[in-house]
Amino acid sequence: MAFIPKDWRNYDPVTGQGDPSTPLTAEAIEDLEQRVHDGTYNDSANYTDLKIATLPLATYYTHNQAVPSATWNVAHGLGYRPNVVAVDSLDREFLADVTYVDNNNLTISISSPTSGKAYCS
Repeated sequence: MAFIPKDWRNYDPVTGQGDPSTPLTAEAIEDLEQRVHDGTYNDSANYTDLKIATLPLATYYTHNQAVPSATWNVAHGLGYRPNVVAVDSLDREFLADVTYVDNNNLTISISSPTSGKAYCS
């Protein structure tokens, strides 16, 4: 279920129907969510709030590179090209080349074999 700001009421600004002083029902929330998902809800003032509310829960991934390597293959499964922060086994951040294979996989290339973690968000 999406988060609906508490000032939202059972009122459809697109059609002008409903009473803005009564709370949204579960059915009305489902309807709004479906219209946002389908792209048929186009009230620009409120679309962003609803769209943000329907983001997937998995918004980060931590890759653990236990075996030192100069190439880390990261299968993050996030469905987008995330920001990446790489740290060595002592949690020191280092610069690396990141190549996005697709929206669910990336490769980290560094100059010498290193173990550590890659934080994808």
